[in-house]
Amino acid sequence: MCGIFGFYLGRKLSDVDINKGKQYLDKLSHRGPDNTGFFIQKDIGLFLGHKRLSIIDVTGKSNQPMQIGDETLAYNGEIYNYLEIKKELLKSGEQFLSEGDTEILLRSWKKWGIKSLDRLDGMYSFALFSNNRINLVTDPFGEKPLYYIKNNDGLYFSSEPKPLADMLNLRKVITNNQAIQFMISGHLDHEDTGYDGLIKIPPATHISSDKNFKIIKNKYWRTEKIVNESDFKNYLSNNDLDDITNILIDSIKIRLRSDVPKVLFLSSGVDSSLIASIISKEIKDDLLSLTVGFNNNSVNDESKKSKYIAKKLNLEHITINSEEDIISDKNLSLIDIYGEPIANLTAIPSLQMSLIARQYAKVAISGIGGDEIFFGYNRYENFYKWRKLLDINKKFFNFLNIPIKLIKGNSALSTIMGEDSRLFFYTIRNYRTWTWMKNLKYFKETVDKFIEYDSKNILSNARLLDLNHTMPYSFIPAIERSSMKASLEVRTPFLTRKLFEKTANIHPFLFLNRGSKTIQKIILSRFFPEYDFSTPKQGFNYPIDNYLEDKKEPTNIPGINSKEIKHIWNMKNEFSWDNLALRISILDEFITN
Repeated sequence: MCGIFGFYLGRKLSDVDINKGKQYLDKLSHRGPDNTGFFIQKDIGLFLGHKRLSIIDVTGKSNQPMQIGDETLAYNGEIYNYLEIKKELLKSGEQFLSEGDTEILLRSWKKWGIKSLDRLDGMYSFALFSNNRINLVTDPFGEKPLYYIKNNDGLYFSSEPKPLADMLNLRKVITNNQAIQFMISGHLDHEDTGYDGLIKIPPATHISSDKNFKIIKNKYWRTEKIVNESDFKNYLSNNDLDDITNILIDSIKIRLRSDVPKVLFLSSGVDSSLIASIISKEIKDDLLSLTVGFNNNSVNDESKKSKYIAKKLNLEHITINSEEDIISDKNLSLIDIYGEPIANLTAIPSLQMSLIARQYAKVAISGIGGDEIFFGYNRYENFYKWRKLLDINKKFFNFLNIPIKLIKGNSALSTIMGEDSRLFFYTIRNYRTWTWMKNLKYFKETVDKFIEYDSKNILSNARLLDLNHTMPYSFIPAIERSSMKASLEVRTPFLTRKLFEKTANIHPFLFLNRGSKTIQKIILSRFFPEYDFSTPKQGFNYPIDNYLEDKKEPTNIPGINSKEIKHIWNMKNEFSWDNLALRISILDEFITN
């Protein structure tokens, strides 16, 4: 994991340009404290900078930017299956100068071009200069961020938005639609960043620009193209379970490749316990597991159950009790962590955990992505139960010859019954405030712009929204930005294309017919039959009221009048309304500071 920063200008570089490039690259030092590198071509206007966090082949041979022939690469992330790709390249006569994955990625691109992306299993974003073109690429699930802006001078890019915003003095712009979207979801979507002209590159995207700065965009992998409801499997065979299990084993195995110490983030939940059980029982890797026990009441403490799980799995385990009350840091701002408006408080306890973990390792294995791949969130299970109940109610009302519209008593129920299946996901997340939100001036046109899936299967819609919106623009940034603040690499075995492609056309109900995380629980029972499923995982729930305690009342949110803003703020101690208060507070802080 690293940081990249650079630009490709339509003129020769001056010494001022180069010094600025170095200055703002240094703003990413937390992402890569082990080495700093530059590739500078003054005559053609290219500055390519890299901050390295050394994980695989920690020698100088894998420092970046790396140049082979006419291609030069600055890369952030890991290609986990680099050894398998290397074997393929060796057979074709390629010779290697290093033992790392960077050279594998560069030689793969030289040989196969954009088609090389179909061979990669990893998390990555990179800038690759070839034949007077700059190529910017992001990984399939958006694990590694990359931002760019095109102006009159040329093209600028960075792993984080703040260096570009500061260097180019970018104006902050939140439109009416963006503000309403943020109110609904707690993050900006697609390419939006809140900075004028600054674009967030979506997952699975290749952007290419020539010297004339004509941008070509290509989406090389789409989750929605893989899901085919007409092919949904309505039966889960043992062979299916074996296939899923084997994909998981392979994914975990290659994500354990490292030349530096690594740990497992072990919570009490099914996802991390499944990873731990496979590591212990199948791969037999002597991996340290780590749990942070929080002494205050602000974050759920799962350390006791985690310690029990580690003991049962014969994993070396450390429980670190955080003596610091992370809630007491009144100056800690989400804008400081993210560099853009995102209303996900998970970043704060995640930062605390990452800072502690970094004392033991440079790599952490995490269960992120399990809920998105396997329909693991409570809202999925709740919908499944409601759907069953509604089916019974429909039959009962039809039997009595009572119009079904009479049971559509509230907006959430109406959505579940299919009036607008696109909105199920957001209705559930904003259950108590939904009716109020629907009356906002720009609500309808905003929803029409950013809700793009219109599947008949509500659960498929919800999972696609999770995978393509909430995860890359909220959940992943919460972990990615906080862990990189601590110079810690976090790896995610559930986020592999093979696993999604295997599970994409299994009927959603099969993930839920024995309760939440049905398939994961079945597989976990194979490796760890003693696991106690009766205790639900709590997760990091950072109290909103603590974060808002010393925040000033917001005054200016685009698309929302002052009366509505005041109403939200007055309701900030009420369930569900507190989320809206958090969102307007973050927007206000972003706009005014």
